[in-house]
Amino acid sequence: MISILIVDDEKLARNTLKKIIPWQELGIDTLYEAADGAEAFALVKLHRPDIILSDIKMPHMDGIAFAKLLRENEWPSHLIFLSGYTDKEYLKDAIHLQVDGYIEKPLNPEEISALLRKVVEKCRQEHSDKKETVYFFRNRYDDTTLNDQVYTLSKQALSDFSDALKQKDRTKALLLLQTLCAKMRQCEGTEPDYLRGIFGRIALLVEQSAELNGASQTAADGARLVHQVSGIRQFSVMESSVLSLTEAFFEEISGMTDDPVGKVQSYLLEHFRNPDLAIQDIASHLNFNHTYLSTVYRQKTGHTINTHLTQLRIEEAKKLLLETSLRLYQVGEAVGYRDGKYFARIFTREVGVTPRQFREYRHA
Repeated sequence: MISILIVDDEKLARNTLKKIIPWQELGIDTLYEAADGAEAFALVKLHRPDIILSDIKMPHMDGIAFAKLLRENEWPSHLIFLSGYTDKEYLKDAIHLQVDGYIEKPLNPEEISALLRKVVEKCRQEHSDKKETVYFFRNRYDDTTLNDQVYTLSKQALSDFSDALKQKDRTKALLLLQTLCAKMRQCEGTEPDYLRGIFGRIALLVEQSAELNGASQTAADGARLVHQVSGIRQFSVMESSVLSLTEAFFEEISGMTDDPVGKVQSYLLEHFRNPDLAIQDIASHLNFNHTYLSTVYRQKTGHTINTHLTQLRIEEAKKLLLETSLRLYQVGEAVGYRDGKYFARIFTREVGVTPRQFREYRHA
């Protein structure tokens, strides 16, 4: 339903407008009228018309003063001015009043109808957007009036949540998230897309923490939610989605009872002869983020994964040098080095003598 308020101090002018414009054909089903700006403002507060068609020169309160009062009170009605040739100076003052159009007198029905048709389409879109916003916050389609509070995300809010994930503090993370959601839910004047962006950032933080901790299922679910959140139409669905994702993260990491260091060492012992072995391959096989795995391994052992890999290869090379007659380059290939010179250089660095010297010294 689209409503319009006609404001003109001449009753004849108001009646003429009511007769010459095909209101119903344009989609306007409710008409109000007022004789001046003061009376019009009282009707605006009472009926909240979608469109206001107002003369400029009127007694008591003219159209410009009326428009300024509307904008000062942040009334969203669309405003169209009816102006005579002598009103040009007034129109200069109206530029900043967000007016949708000007119709010069004498009035042309086709011109008025064409402008009204455009404004009505704007109103319909706004009504649709308003219903979508109500549905977003309240889970229903109706004319419910939402509050005008606007939420602004602080950097600290996401920083605290991220820290709780890093610390693997389940209680703190969920409490922070629930508090954040409650604050956002109360601010119904916030653009839904802004809140969708916040939920997307939350999902991304959980996804990244899951990757770092080897929680592959949660990481995959988080990546999906990051891409899906822009299309979610209800706040409650987004809220439950990020809460469930966070719960899943803590559930998945709590089930990881095996020591990642032990897993790495077992894998290295079995695969150190592979010349193409890389940390990324190890992490992928063990379902860990390679950066996380490298950091944890170094923290717990005091050396890197590559250092342990080299130690395994050199120890095996020592055995082959003493127990077999393999050529030096063949020993290198057997423990994961394709380049014989590179093998010799690494062996010398680690042992203090060349592979040949090591074999000859031990056999002497």
